[in-house]
Amino acid sequence: MNETADLILDGLTAGIEPRPTPSALIEARREILAVAERLRAIPDAALTGPWAWRPEGEEELRYGFYRIGERLEVAGIDAATAVRRAGIERGRAADLIAPAVAARWDLEGLLLGIPDALWDAEPGREEWSIRITMGHIIGGHRAYGVGSSWWLQQGFSASDPALPKQTSDALWEPLPSEDDEAVGAPAVVRAHLGHVLDRSIERLA
Repeated sequence: MNETADLILDGLTAGIEPRPTPSALIEARREILAVAERLRAIPDAALTGPWAWRPEGEEELRYGFYRIGERLEVAGIDAATAVRRAGIERGRAADLIAPAVAARWDLEGLLLGIPDALWDAEPGREEWSIRITMGHIIGGHRAYGVGSSWWLQQGFSASDPALPKQTSDALWEPLPSEDDEAVGAPAVVRAHLGHVLDRSIERLA
């Protein structure tokens, strides 16, 4: 983790009360990822094998995967229902941030299916490797959080004649490079993405 970049974000949002990620949500994520890792270890050839999902019958193992998907969908519906019944209004800022969270987990699912050895493989045709792409994604999320926080701190309105055309280069200079954002084993890089995104969400939501 880059402590300097975290401190920059903290400084830019010093007057904003953060909304920390609930500990129950962090634990749920940990459990989901642990299950995903176990499922990933099941070879494709085993998916047509028997799955004794209830005493009186069997299905193919692949249906166990579908069942897990159904349970996750129901959990999402139950969570939304609980929030609605509690009368919790998450606000427009959270509504704007929510798609980034959904996209993060779509990406997490894709990355879990890719062998670690392929992260640094050259795809050819001058395209980026998975690691370089992840560095760009993480750097983009960090820059979005820092840049958005800076603009909020300035207090400009869109019609303000003093509205700058862009931020100062000095804002970005202390931030890590995209290469530095993607250093480490794939699991470390994935966790780093989550950290950067969570930090921005906690400060901006």
